[in-house]
Amino acid sequence: MNSEYQNLYKSMIKDKANAIIVEYSCLNQKFTYKPFSHKANESSLDELYDLVIDNTVFYAFDEDEILSLHDSLGILDDLKSAAKYAFAERLPKRKDPNSDGTLGEVLLDLLIQAYEPHSQKLIARAKYIEVGKKSEITGYDALYFTKNDDTITLWLGQAKAGAQTYCKRDIKEDLNTKFSTTYFAGTAFYISTRTSSKELLDIMNEINSLCFTAIKNNFSKKEKTEQLFYVLQKHKVNIKIPCLLAYTNNIYSDPLLLQKEIEKCTQQMCTYFDANTYSIGIPLSYDIIFYVFPIKDVSYIRERIGAIKKEVV
Repeated sequence: MNSEYQNLYKSMIKDKANAIIVEYSCLNQKFTYKPFSHKANESSLDELYDLVIDNTVFYAFDEDEILSLHDSLGILDDLKSAAKYAFAERLPKRKDPNSDGTLGEVLLDLLIQAYEPHSQKLIARAKYIEVGKKSEITGYDALYFTKNDDTITLWLGQAKAGAQTYCKRDIKEDLNTKFSTTYFAGTAFYISTRTSSKELLDIMNEINSLCFTAIKNNFSKKEKTEQLFYVLQKHKVNIKIPCLLAYTNNIYSDPLLLQKEIEKCTQQMCTYFDANTYSIGIPLSYDIIFYVFPIKDVSYIRERIGAIKKEVV
């Protein structure tokens, strides 16, 4: 891992997050539920907005790019200006705050980078956009990996922010559509030519070799996919599916009751998601993790994000 990047991220984002975001104990039932909240004070929404904006540049660029941009431009000296730079040069031009997924995507990025030990970004999604349209790749909202001894875990995240019913419905839909063998395989082949991680070099080289062999020998799509999973199983790759539900729920009127309210929210999500089965077709060991994050007013933060975007030329 890049210690220089990790130290920068800790001092600029993680330490600040610890003063704004509250992390609670996990609830482990059929799936894992990790509850979060912001602090229950009058300035909490503004503080959470500031934190999301400060994390935007870290979401939009990969580790090497961050270090290079900081060395050449001092981009991390002013994180608000860095966020505007990311909005101008990397992130899609979403004009409607009500359908803008920036809040959920950047917040999920923050929760993984700050709260999941040793997480490393596979690729910065915003780096791969269609020129002119600023349309980023679709599919998974977050792509990370962790490595522990001989075990490699791929993190394939989904993020929703808005009304509670929308978050629950769309996360459920994603779990039923975006984790088939075909969908996953397409993402793995895409990643293999775009990640420079030294820790994954052996796997990525094997996948790229497979892609060439498949073309050379005219493999069917099924045969190519089967060979992919053989490579991943050989390297003991596991899958984690973090799903962020950042939804409006004003449970912050009494700070003394906040933990009980968070526990209630978490149990409600557990009751809903544990009652369902999902079309996960990946023939690898996997875990689904629900990040439950009630926010006093999602629309307020979205509107402020929209306002700063309008300042960008």
